[in-house]
Amino acid sequence: KTNLDGLSLKSGNTPFADWNRYPNRLCVCNNIFIGIGTCIPRVELDVIGTGYLSKLAIGNINPTNLENRYFYLKTSSQTEANQAIFTIENNDRKIFQIENNGLIWCREIKLNQTWADYVFDNNYKLMPLKELENFIIHNKHLPNIPSAQVIEKEGITVNETNRILLEKIEELTLYVIQQQKEIEELKEKLIK
Repeated sequence: KTNLDGLSLKSGNTPFADWNRYPNRLCVCNNIFIGIGTCIPRVELDVIGTGYLSKLAIGNINPTNLENRYFYLKTSSQTEANQAIFTIENNDRKIFQIENNGLIWCREIKLNQTWADYVFDNNYKLMPLKELENFIIHNKHLPNIPSAQVIEKEGITVNETNRILLEKIEELTLYVIQQQKEIEELKEKLIK
């Protein structure tokens, strides 16, 4: 084990660096543990304290080819299904987790977006129900909602999904109000 100005390296009989060959780089061999902020590194690189990295590559990738990526994580293809590849947790629980199948676990997502209250504007044109029925028969989806094929090919953001769903809920509310008025009118006619 050797200390070099706050950098702690430990090894058996293996040389820990080739200073003459790489004068501006720290090159270490296998079974070397580097500690920054600790004299007892627990793993190959153990940093205790604050660190700064302008870019970070983790996994089986070429770190010199990050292009415009600032954080890049690549797992091997042999990982088990639903295996966590990135986790953030505090002392009480997991806060955020990404699995190798693309599933994200978190407690809540807070969105800042345009909401669908424009449906309640006086100028909003609510499609007549017969026209809506024809649209559904012909297109196999609701108006202003992308088809399943488009979603599978292009995806959709959570913000856009929420906005569209709220738009449809508000339209349904207007249809129900409209139908209730028609029901009341028919009741009055029956009573007369």
